[in-house]
Amino acid sequence: MSDTSFQDEQRHEAQMIALYKFEEIIEKIGAGGPSLRDRFAMAALTGLLMDATYDLGYVEAAMHAYKHADAMLIARASAATKGDG
Repeated sequence: MSDTSFQDEQRHEAQMIALYKFEEIIEKIGAGGPSLRDRFAMAALTGLLMDATYDLGYVEAAMHAYKHADAMLIARASAATKGDG
């Protein structure tokens, strides 16, 4: 098996895992909709996936997106305590 086909297989497996996890999350969220953290992560994920130089898998991208979302929440809380938000 070539390196490329092995990487493609790994990427496909990661995509399937991410899809399964996404479906689990959607079931848990239910009618209440996504949290603010989820919304920030969606925004971050959109930006990460638009970057042509970003070449990690979808699972890694999602984990990075939530790290960015957590940073956004911290910045939001900090701005609110300073009267900037």
